[in-house]
Amino acid sequence: MKTAFCIFASLAVGTFSAQAATLWTTTFGNAAQSDPSRVTLTNSGGEISGITGSVHSLQKTTYSNGQTEDLTLMTSGGVCSDASLFTPGVNVQSSGSWTAGMTFTNGSDQGCTISAVKMTVVSFNSAGAAQTNERTFSLTVTIGGQEVTATVTLAADSGKNGTAATLTFDTPVELKAGQSLDFSVLASKTNQTDGSFFGIKSMEFQGELLVPEPATASLGLLGLAALMMYRRRA
Repeated sequence: MKTAFCIFASLAVGTFSAQAATLWTTTFGNAAQSDPSRVTLTNSGGEISGITGSVHSLQKTTYSNGQTEDLTLMTSGGVCSDASLFTPGVNVQSSGSWTAGMTFTNGSDQGCTISAVKMTVVSFNSAGAAQTNERTFSLTVTIGGQEVTATVTLAADSGKNGTAATLTFDTPVELKAGQSLDFSVLASKTNQTDGSFFGIKSMEFQGELLVPEPATASLGLLGLAALMMYRRRA
């Protein structure tokens, strides 16, 4: 009986634990053309498979008058001709900010909570080539009503490799199986006076897998208990 109790306790602990993880990483494809809606998102490399995503908007807000308009991608130059880099065509430090809107859908049977996003970003000049000097900008990500902002500094030699910055939400955002969430990225200026353009190389979504619902876990435990009683009587 002691052995059976140990097995029962072990199952109970395992059922209700959650594992911190890289949930999925988003990379870009078909970005070496001007229309952001034609960019493809590949979501892989984490604890959850079956995540799909799309870019549904890219807009510029002009600093001088606050007007908002649709924005295209830059497609030429050493950085912007790379189809795996998402490169909005606006000088963030001198002209205007850009906001990219995306939607992610969880097509798996595993839910999760998203606690942070690790953004790898790139900087480039008006010719689409890598910046030769250090550049700084303000990066804001929003998902499920949660927003977080960080100031990101890119080294002069970062090039296509970019610079990674992890933005952590105050409250984790839940993404259940079969559910969709809107996600946005905002790039805006800092007090740096030198002009620069900024784009995205990848986005790593971090968090925890959702544990089974209590009712589901209880049914599993009851089933194990019944099995042990049956074996004892036998």
